[in-house]
Amino acid sequence: MASRLIVFTLGFDTRFQMKTLTRIRTSSNDRVLIIRVDEPHKQVDEAERDLVKFVKEILGVEVCVLRVNVYDPHEAIPSIASKLLELSTGKVVVDLSGGMRSLILQTLAAVLSVFPPSAVEIIVWTENLKEMITLSPRVFNIPRLDDLSFSILEALADGVPRSLKELVSILDKPKTTVYHKLRGLVSEELVEEIRKPGQVLYTITSLGKLALSFSKTLSKL
Repeated sequence: MASRLIVFTLGFDTRFQMKTLTRIRTSSNDRVLIIRVDEPHKQVDEAERDLVKFVKEILGVEVCVLRVNVYDPHEAIPSIASKLLELSTGKVVVDLSGGMRSLILQTLAAVLSVFPPSAVEIIVWTENLKEMITLSPRVFNIPRLDDLSFSILEALADGVPRSLKELVSILDKPKTTVYHKLRGLVSEELVEEIRKPGQVLYTITSLGKLALSFSKTLSKL
């Protein structure tokens, strides 16, 4: 398994972090970075000790703790970004479920500033821990769709993978025009390309569905 950097913002307890570590199944190649406020706090200190012990002794995974001054974002964000670059060697999983709102926002700002969207998966748990929501960083910059992009996503919105030939027929547009637009949608992660022997199919991604819904809503305003 390729190495991952697993990042947690930490608050008063470890319930979100433990849930994530159970769900994503760590390996010895992974690294864990815990980001917390730098001021002493009994509950946060206890949560840090519990989480570090679990990651080290139970999971056998390398762990690092970064304490930041959340009251000075001009200091905190570069500090977080520097540590992320130091520890990362591949994919980055960021759980923003715990900790102060300012800590979460500063961590998110650092992540978005140093990694391409394709390298990052963002996790947020609902308060009752029933649902783990995963997000691509691209949701923070949803692209506006031109008419052809909108039409392609709408043609794929039913979830059925379709070939270039099928899309050209549905859209009644030149093949080269549709193909070049598809390549752009794939690079923006709005469409996924599925390669099979002798066939290439296209399907809408969750981000593509969001962009389509976003465009439909804006068109009504």
